[in-house]
Amino acid sequence: MRSGGTTTSRGSGVWPWRVGGVAWVAGVVALVVTLGGVIGFLSGCSGGPEPTPSVTWTPVYESPWPTPMPTPTDFAAVAPVRPAAMDEVSNAGAEAVAVYFLELYPYAYATNDLAEWRALSHPECVFCASVVTNIEEHVAANRRAEGGELTITLVNSLEVDVGEWWTVDVELIESPVRVLDVDGAVVSGQPDTITLHMDLAVIRQEGQWLVREISYTELAREVG
Repeated sequence: MRSGGTTTSRGSGVWPWRVGGVAWVAGVVALVVTLGGVIGFLSGCSGGPEPTPSVTWTPVYESPWPTPMPTPTDFAAVAPVRPAAMDEVSNAGAEAVAVYFLELYPYAYATNDLAEWRALSHPECVFCASVVTNIEEHVAANRRAEGGELTITLVNSLEVDVGEWWTVDVELIESPVRVLDVDGAVVSGQPDTITLHMDLAVIRQEGQWLVREISYTELAREVG
């Protein structure tokens, strides 16, 4: 991830889209959520001085590839590596958490692996819990996501409560994605390329990073 407008890419899903009739969306706060449809969003934390980029970080992909082996373009199925910046209790650490969490989202849908997602999810994060529910239904239906590319173009952070609470803004581009059944047939997906502004609330609690809530605004859409 590079701040200040420089891009970096990795595979992903798209925000929002449906998997087997269950809405898959990019963010939700505790006040508004509708499973099985489009999840509503409210604004994240605001106030204070204008945030400025404070970290430059490039994701590294693990090897070997997970099983089942994805196609060469199925980068969403490659696990994002936890960034070293997450060891810092700072703006840089909060930004690394936000980017890592966003990268875990398409990875979880591509592989049905929820371990890291659960570890970073706050117990009261409605969106986080909805993703777990959706992926469990995804598994039950023997489906997986494939394709798509996530490009992060900007990351900014603001420390709201010193050492405890940050807001992180992320701008990204989501490319088209499709959902396959157990036989590899396409059953659903999102053909559009969407530009989004994400707002994440990232907290530090009992020595652990957690994502408390997410909201988003769609900035542009290129119809596929």
